[in-house]
Amino acid sequence: MRLVFSFLLVVLFVFSGSSFQRASAEALLADLDLSGGTWEMVCVSVHNHNSSPLQHRLGTFAMQSLRIMREMQQNWHFRPTYDDYCDYHFVLKFYREKKLMKTLRVNAVCNYISEGVLSYEFDPDLLLTYESHYKKLPWSLVRYKDLNQLRNAVPRLIDAPFVYIYQDVNPYLYDGYFVSGTPFLPWHVDRDSVLNALQGQLNQQMGTGKFYAVPYIFFVSDNREQISLRFLVYCSEELSRKCPAKDMTASWRSHMDYRDPEERIELVVIGVDDKNYFKIVDN
Repeated sequence: MRLVFSFLLVVLFVFSGSSFQRASAEALLADLDLSGGTWEMVCVSVHNHNSSPLQHRLGTFAMQSLRIMREMQQNWHFRPTYDDYCDYHFVLKFYREKKLMKTLRVNAVCNYISEGVLSYEFDPDLLLTYESHYKKLPWSLVRYKDLNQLRNAVPRLIDAPFVYIYQDVNPYLYDGYFVSGTPFLPWHVDRDSVLNALQGQLNQQMGTGKFYAVPYIFFVSDNREQISLRFLVYCSEELSRKCPAKDMTASWRSHMDYRDPEERIELVVIGVDDKNYFKIVDN
């Protein structure tokens, strides 16, 4: 799918009469409101067959200095690039009050940083700039046999110091999900506006706060001038029936559907090992 996304980006800039090479540097962290609150940056070292020495040096860590994150926001201006052909070495996550606000991915060999389908030129040694402020952390893969078990554990993990959940856990507050799609739209459509329109429609059909909608995937038209968007809509099965079938591209299913009886929902929890995980969730 990454190849599809990269191809679409090339198409996008060809049709707009621009190119990544001519693009000016962009402020990568400009969308973070760092005016206040409790912020944390968490960097997770992930498996890569072409590992980087930087991974062995830094590992997985967290930084809680709002002053430094503001400095990064001022200095992290990078040029877009269509290169996105390497696997990642680090995943950077920004949390506010333990709520995940932004995810970036870094390749430390091919030298780029990615957000969604966009990539930017990036010197991975920039991660060393504030090394003295990092707190190294373990991480664990935790498996849950049912949603209630997960829902009971998550609030306690969120409240624990230097503990972070890698995934967005909001989907698991709901029993399952369906997929909603759009007709083909101009490729330059504002996707945030499309999501807002979908949420407004779902508010009328299902009720405010009764669902959680997130972008999922998009498809390009044969003439490469339009895209069709897909969104995951998390809700109860009962509420899903209030959404017209014509607006669904895949019907509602439980999080546990199509799972082997022994298969579990998996969460990566940063900042805990097996011993202190049970100490946190069993209190």
